[in-house]
Amino acid sequence: MKKFYLLVLLCCTTFTITLAQNTASIKGKITDSLSKKPLGLSTVAVVNAGDTSLVSYTVTKDDGTFLLSRLPIARSLKLIVTYVGFNTFRKDLELKPGLLDFGTIELKGRSLEEVVINGARSPVTVKKDTIEFSAEAFKTRPNAAVEELLRLLPGVQVNQNGGVLVNGRGTSRILIDGKEFFGTNQLVALKNLDAELIDKIQVYLDRENDPDRKVNEIDLQNVINLKLKSAVKKSTIGRFSAGVGTRERYATSGIVSNFRDTLQVSVMANANNLNSTGFSEDELYGMGGFNRSGTEQIDGGNFGGNQSGGLTNVKSGGLNLNNDYGKELKLNLAYFYGNTIKTNRTKNLNEQSLPNSAVLNSLRTDQSRNNSTTHSIGGLLEWKPDTNTTLRYRPNLSFSPARYNQTSFLNQYNDLNNLTETEGSYKTKSYSDNFSHNLNFYHRFKKGRSLTINNLVTLNGGGNDSYNFNQLNSFSQDIPSSLFDRYVHSGSKTKWTGLSMMYNLPLTKKLTAEFFTNSRYYYWSEPVYTYDKNAGTAAYDQFVSNQSNGFVRTGFFQNIKPLLNYQITNKLRLRLAIDLEIQDVHNKFDAAAPDLRQRFAVWLPSLAIDYDGFSINYSEWIDLPSLYHMQPLERQTSAQYTFLGNPRLKASRVRNLRGNFYKHINARMLSINGYVNFTFYNNSFVQRTVIDTNGFTNATVINKDGSNNANAGFYLRKQFKKTKDWQLGLGTGVSGYFQNYIVYLNNAEARQKSASVTFNQDFNMNYKSAVMINAYYSFNRYKLGYDNKSFSDIVNQTHYLGATGTFRFPKRIVLEPNYYFRYNSQIAPGFPKSSHIVNIALSLLTQKKDRGEVKLSVYDLLNQNISVSRYGNLNAIITNEQQILRRYVMLSYRYKFNVLKTI
Repeated sequence: MKKFYLLVLLCCTTFTITLAQNTASIKGKITDSLSKKPLGLSTVAVVNAGDTSLVSYTVTKDDGTFLLSRLPIARSLKLIVTYVGFNTFRKDLELKPGLLDFGTIELKGRSLEEVVINGARSPVTVKKDTIEFSAEAFKTRPNAAVEELLRLLPGVQVNQNGGVLVNGRGTSRILIDGKEFFGTNQLVALKNLDAELIDKIQVYLDRENDPDRKVNEIDLQNVINLKLKSAVKKSTIGRFSAGVGTRERYATSGIVSNFRDTLQVSVMANANNLNSTGFSEDELYGMGGFNRSGTEQIDGGNFGGNQSGGLTNVKSGGLNLNNDYGKELKLNLAYFYGNTIKTNRTKNLNEQSLPNSAVLNSLRTDQSRNNSTTHSIGGLLEWKPDTNTTLRYRPNLSFSPARYNQTSFLNQYNDLNNLTETEGSYKTKSYSDNFSHNLNFYHRFKKGRSLTINNLVTLNGGGNDSYNFNQLNSFSQDIPSSLFDRYVHSGSKTKWTGLSMMYNLPLTKKLTAEFFTNSRYYYWSEPVYTYDKNAGTAAYDQFVSNQSNGFVRTGFFQNIKPLLNYQITNKLRLRLAIDLEIQDVHNKFDAAAPDLRQRFAVWLPSLAIDYDGFSINYSEWIDLPSLYHMQPLERQTSAQYTFLGNPRLKASRVRNLRGNFYKHINARMLSINGYVNFTFYNNSFVQRTVIDTNGFTNATVINKDGSNNANAGFYLRKQFKKTKDWQLGLGTGVSGYFQNYIVYLNNAEARQKSASVTFNQDFNMNYKSAVMINAYYSFNRYKLGYDNKSFSDIVNQTHYLGATGTFRFPKRIVLEPNYYFRYNSQIAPGFPKSSHIVNIALSLLTQKKDRGEVKLSVYDLLNQNISVSRYGNLNAIITNEQQILRRYVMLSYRYKFNVLKTI
């Protein structure tokens, strides 16, 4: 093993020395030719002399200096320096190993009358906070999507789930010519727009809700704006796909977008039974069905993915409209329809250790079917009558009816005896109707003063009609057999409105005062009416008063928050505030318990310190207990489980301290970021549970001090995109969390501590877009422990390894293999511990410009896909397995078209 490590070290050293001997560096200083002052934030780019494709770039520091290293020496290059309002500097380069010092490069200011001389166009420019890439400088294959173009840009990384990182920072929105395209869904634009339609890619910080630039850059995400070529302003683009497979699998989807000057109209539709749940994963591309298994997360000991599981049949569609009415008014409207039918089979083993007693085992199997439909209408109206005023209105309306059916079988036993068997069924019909709007007005006055007014309104209504049947058969003389047959009608209604105002007043050049006030009114109601079945009439007409209640909560909240913003230096800023929160909450329990009115005023301090990529924030807030926990009811949800509400729960006070770090080095295409977060609770909500030796559970929630949690993470990403044909990327991350709170089991009190550490390593490679490989490894260690020796600890370790590839061969053949491996040695007997998942797709590109594609794909070739989780809670070890999509073969066809009309 030592020899192996020495060999690896020798190879790395040799590679580093070889790289240094075959690369060069350049440095210099950019100044104004007249004033001789340094021009900070000038763009310095090195491009290939032949096609001006980008090799590397950076921006100058405040003193105008720059340094670009590891530049290739084997080909002709060109140096391009740009600064807004100045003539472009160009110079051919023939580099040799070592450092080339350009000294001072003076740029000449450009007058309004001066004619701009055409020449090599810089592939990247920086204009204030905006990075702008020229699409023509990054060569993509014919018919390539925008995603492939973004992968070529320096500092840009496209993750497996479609998330886009630019210089290590996440992306909140992808716009097309400044307009939203199907809301904030990034994948629709990435996967369905051709790269050849794009003229420029602009990247800037998302300050839509921060016009006064109060939020630290560390806490912001990027916006990517795709500017279309002028010919595309009148065009129709789209794609259609359809596929059929074994095991009755099918998938079909399509999208059509029409552009007419300032008007954009798009229609999309999707239907499949591949667990693609609408417009969120792979619904409009890749009809092979990869990444549709519902098993893409590992968290806290979860093995084999998230716990959604099941088989999903989806029918969905949408309409998106964007239009500009002059330069002042913009309109966006979007409608989505979705119908999801999900069937699932689960097996759950709960190994419950009781203090001073034997282990109680509960093995439960379920079969369920959920049919849910959603209609959602949303939009954005934006009016900018001048450069100082903005009015935005965002309404949203949704209707969501659903039906759910479940059958179950529960076997409870201990080490000595079989205790009970319970057959159950559960049926419910529900609806949820929601409306909300966000009205925001902003105006900037003279001398830096500004006023922001925001109005929020939420109106939610819903209800459930549920039928719950349990037949308990006992094998013990201590447990009587019983029949539980009950109908419950429950509802929910929320009315919420808030009006906030923020006034910004500069006192000096460095000191700014802010005054914030926020008034809110809430109305919550969750009535519950319970009826048992009448054995004589077979009607549910026996009212159960102790499990029925018409709970209503009303509340008025007022915040008054003065804040001081002190810009000590260009890099150091201090923000200090004190928030007076006044709450008046009235809980009406419908005579089941005395009404409770909670009135108090509390001071909530906050502090923020920002310094050159670092930020530290401290804040406090108040959390109210949920209506469910406070309702004075004995909710008997099954023959073995009863929950008792606690109307005397108090509000919880939360204190939070967090820190962030972000640094990106353009010249090295290296980004580093990290975070740490601590949260402390007073009067936190904890559950008190009593479980007898026969498996009957009674639970309630109480207040308890002493809960806290912490989480932290560190990430490093490095890219190598300085060669014309190769792009490489490495990413390393370490994260973890710690939770500490009190639990009660029977009469025993214990402090439950859970900790998790996750290590992630990924690698990506792109060679001429003909060979693309992504590989990643993740390891998670999860431990749950107690300070009470009568409680049992649990340790969980999960390994996750994966690789995906795309290989483009001659004769227009494309091969896409994917491999995933999961392993958890702690999974209970009777459940699978590991799985190897292999997916393979073989495609033939057809039609002009490869517009068509015939694909044969095999999902889960080895038929080993699983969904198994293992975790601990309240001195119990829980192992859960769910039905999941398994092996199938699919043949599909996809066609993409562009109809361009030049202006």
